[in-house]
Amino acid sequence: MGRVDRLVEVRGDGDTRAFGPEARREWISDEVLREGYVSAREIADRFGVSVMTVYRDLDELEERRILRRERGGATAQPSSVFESDVRYRILRCVREKEALCQRALEEVSPGEAVMFDDSTTILPLARAVGERAPLTVMTNFRLAIEAALGKRGVRVLCLGGEYFPTYDSYTGLLCDGAISAVRPDVLFASPAAIYGDCAFHQEQEIVRTKRAMMEVSRRRILLADHTKFGRTAALKLAELREFDLVLTDDRTPPEALEPLDKSGVPYDVVSVPGP
Repeated sequence: MGRVDRLVEVRGDGDTRAFGPEARREWISDEVLREGYVSAREIADRFGVSVMTVYRDLDELEERRILRRERGGATAQPSSVFESDVRYRILRCVREKEALCQRALEEVSPGEAVMFDDSTTILPLARAVGERAPLTVMTNFRLAIEAALGKRGVRVLCLGGEYFPTYDSYTGLLCDGAISAVRPDVLFASPAAIYGDCAFHQEQEIVRTKRAMMEVSRRRILLADHTKFGRTAALKLAELREFDLVLTDDRTPPEALEPLDKSGVPYDVVSVPGP
C-alpha cells in the first residue's frame, strides 16, 4: 500500500484533493525512491491538481536535493545524495523510529552518559532523555542537541568539529578529538544500510566518526528500521556482532534476520503501533 493510499485509508473518504503540498511531496518522494521514476501526469491525476502544481512540487523537492526533475516527471538523485539529506530522512519511517526509541529508552539508566550519532532514527530518544534524568548526553548531531537541551537534569556535551550540512552534524578531526576525550556508558547509532551481518554507510567522514564513537563506548546499540535491511552502501561501517544489541521493527522480513541468528547477534524486534 503506497503512502497516499495509507493517508486516504485513514481519512476514509478517498479524497486525495484534501491533502496539502507536504503530504503530496512526501508521496512523490516515496514513489521516486521505490520506483526510481514518477510522471507528473500520474501525480496530477492521483491528487486532482494541475500539472503546473506538480512541477512546482518537483522544483521544491529538487531544491531539497531529494530528486531530479526531468521532462515529464522526476527521477531519484544518486542514492548518496537522495537518501543522505537530513531533510528527507527525518520524514521517513516516523512511527518505526518512535517505537525503536521507546524500546531503546529501556536501555538507559539514570546517571549514565549516553552518546548519539547523527542519525535521524535517534531523534525521538533525544527528545525523551528527560525521563531518565539525571543524564549526560553527548552528540555531534545538531538536531539531537536541540532536542535534549533544556530537559531538567540533562547535561548536554556538544561534540564539535566541521559542520556537515547534508547530515546537520559535526565531523572531522576536531570532532574525533572530542570523542576520544569521553567515555560514554552507551552509544545509540543507526546505519544507512544492513546487508547480511554487516552495517554500511555511504560517507567516509561519517563512517570515521561513527567508528570513533564505537571505540570509546562501553555498550553499543544499533537501531535500524525495516527499510535498512537487504541493502548496501559504499562503505562497511561495522559487523553487527560489534554491537551489544540490534533493535529493528516488526516489518523487517524474517529472512533478513537469519544472518543475525547465524552470527549470534543479539537483537530485538519491536512492534510498531498502527496509524
